[in-house]
Amino acid sequence: MSFIALRNLRESLMDEIIHYGRKVVEKEFTHATFGNISKRVGDELFITKTGTRLDDLTGKIMALPISGKHEMDKEASSELKMHREIYQNTSYQAIIHAHPPFSIVCSSMYEGGVDIEGEITPIIQGKEGSSELARHAAWALKKSKGCLIKGHGIVCGGQDFEEAYETLERVEFGCRIKYYTQNIPTPPKISFLWAPWRAEYILSPREEGCFLCRVAQEAHDGKNYVLLRGKTNFCLLNAYPYNTGHLMVAPLRHVGNVEELDKAEREEHLDMIVQAMKVIKAALSPQGFNLGVNLGRVAGAGVEGHLHTHIVPRWEGDTNYMPILSSTKVVSEALDETYARLKKALLSSQD
Repeated sequence: MSFIALRNLRESLMDEIIHYGRKVVEKEFTHATFGNISKRVGDELFITKTGTRLDDLTGKIMALPISGKHEMDKEASSELKMHREIYQNTSYQAIIHAHPPFSIVCSSMYEGGVDIEGEITPIIQGKEGSSELARHAAWALKKSKGCLIKGHGIVCGGQDFEEAYETLERVEFGCRIKYYTQNIPTPPKISFLWAPWRAEYILSPREEGCFLCRVAQEAHDGKNYVLLRGKTNFCLLNAYPYNTGHLMVAPLRHVGNVEELDKAEREEHLDMIVQAMKVIKAALSPQGFNLGVNLGRVAGAGVEGHLHTHIVPRWEGDTNYMPILSSTKVVSEALDETYARLKKALLSSQD
């Protein structure tokens, strides 16, 4: 194949991945930076990079060998192992991994598989990005064009993206019908999602004293998810987030009201909010933010007496069917992973 023909093939492939990435997001089958797509071409696969939105893939697709480990693997989607394992064990040429809400609900309602239009769609389990999940997905896709991942999402394969997308659409529609037609007297117990939303914080016993003062004084920034320290303020990841990447900025002093801050504290507090927003933008690509301060318990202050500003990244669709259907807010990334991504973005901004 000539160089020009090879270049044209590559550009056509990139356009196809971009097209289906946008389509998956437009149909609300995933949101934010969750989900990944790939296409097999000979001994290579073209896959979306880690931390990218599927509706913004221009320049964020990379080619890697299907077999072996390579230096550039770390830049690819966290589910690279799963894509490789499926290609190595099936004849599929395209893979779509998404997080459609009804598929997630059904994956948590059933065990082993779910009957969609007379065809059993397998339900597998495994930690995100793990070899175990990769093996289970490859096994399931030998039997079916798609499989549900317990409390996580769905992965679909096909000879092309159209076939993989049709499976995604069919299974999600089937799961929606399945949910609505079930005579369930009480909401299903979902133990595989980080849920219900903030319930652990609401129900847990309160720490004696001020936890912000404790964290400010301790030298365990990694353990306490402290992202940034200044002369008078510090920034940390909320351990019970409203959304992925939820940060808080607080003064080092135990101060309960804005008017009690001195000029240096006020200025650094605002500067740190701006810096935190820049880090979140670099690491997570949000579409908006909620910024807020709750002063007093009647206003919703969870830590009364120690002023703190909430910085909550937002994405279109981050409030969707899940809180309505199962009293569950899906936070699709572990705190340790979010902290690592934000810390990496912070260090990069300081280079």
